[in-house]
Amino acid sequence: GTLSGPRTAGTIDLARGAWSGYRDLGGHASVSLADAAVSADGRVTVAGEEAVRFQGSLAPALERVTTPQGLRRAALRAEVIVLPIALGRTGPADVALGGTFTGRLAASGTPGAPEVTLLLEGEGVAVAGRPLGRARLEASYARAHAAAAFTLSPTSGGALRGTLAVEAD
Repeated sequence: GTLSGPRTAGTIDLARGAWSGYRDLGGHASVSLADAAVSADGRVTVAGEEAVRFQGSLAPALERVTTPQGLRRAALRAEVIVLPIALGRTGPADVALGGTFTGRLAASGTPGAPEVTLLLEGEGVAVAGRPLGRARLEASYARAHAAAAFTLSPTSGGALRGTLAVEAD
């Protein structure tokens, strides 16, 4: 590439890391500045197990998105997937939240008009050792409208549901 149009690729790896009581953290990330897009992807491991995968891109090339107007119109694509992870087994002993969690965050559109969805699910959710059951959170944002729905289904039966919808200018 050139100074006005750089082209490069790089990777970074982490092994046997620790953070906030979590041990044996690992990860791999790749970043690319190419003709068509700026992109990144990678994964995170916790206690030797893959916990998170991510990928994303912003098109067109870096030199065309360096102005505020260019950035607002750039094509955005991103995804983060949380694979089943048992917090009680992989996290520090003093974490109040327990259970097995999964999730997916996806974004598309442009930075000026993003469309985002989120799904988080938990099985065997417990807070401070008290079992709560199954939890599910769905949320979305598009065209200045945000919405969310939460459901908690205790093992003893019944369900607690909540919804939220917000319009923004």
